[in-house]
Amino acid sequence: MMKLIGSNIYLASPQLKEFPYVWNMLNDKDARKFTGGIPQISYVERELLYAEQCQTFGENGNWELSIYSRQNNDYLGYAGFTFDDVNERYYLMYGLDRQYWGKGYATDAITLLLTFANKKLNISTIYASVHPKNASSIHLLKKFSFAKRDNEDLYILSS
Repeated sequence: MMKLIGSNIYLASPQLKEFPYVWNMLNDKDARKFTGGIPQISYVERELLYAEQCQTFGENGNWELSIYSRQNNDYLGYAGFTFDDVNERYYLMYGLDRQYWGKGYATDAITLLLTFANKKLNISTIYASVHPKNASSIHLLKKFSFAKRDNEDLYILSS
C-alpha cells in the first residue's frame, strides 16, 4: 500500500471499503455543480468500477489516492493524477466530502502530490480542469502557481 504523509493528512492507495463514502460524495448535489456531474449509474455498477480502480492503482496513469485525517483516520476525499492518453498529459484531481471543505486539506493533499509528481513520477507539466464558478479551487490552483490557459477552464503548472 502506498502512503504519502503530510502534517494533517495522509494519502493512501484506494481501498474498496471506502466506496460508501465515495458514493455519497459523487451524489452530493452541491459538489456536482463543480464537477460537471457524474453519469448516473447504479450503486453496484459504480462499486464495480471503483473495485477495478483500486486493483489498477498505479497502472496506466491511475494515481487517484484516498485522503485520510491523521488525527482520527477518517476518510476525507480523494486526490491524485489521471493520465489523458489522447492528449498525453496528467491532470490533477481532488475532491473532498463537503464537511471537510475550507479546512486546508486540499492544500495539504496538493502539496504532497506535487512533490510525488516531481520526485517519483517525473511529471514536468500538470493540468487541472476547473469549473469557472469554483472560486475556491481556482484560488487553490493559483496558490500553487497554476496558470490559466486563455479562453479555457484549464490551468497548467510547469516545472
